[in-house]
Amino acid sequence: MTERQVRRYKAAFLAAFRRHGNVTWACREVGIPRGDVYRWKEHDTEFMLLYEVAEVEATETMEQ
Repeated sequence: MTERQVRRYKAAFLAAFRRHGNVTWACREVGIPRGDVYRWKEHDTEFMLLYEVAEVEATETMEQ
């Protein structure tokens, strides 16, 4: 997978995660394995921070 593809998958995952608030559902929607998300969180600081923001946004949406 090229770096460009990875960036697209990360962005698509984060968008889906904001909507669902569920890693498994977001991964299924985007078509990536869950392990990719956890690997990105571990090795990509920017992604980890964006993930945390998306998680807060998803939680706030569900609370409304």
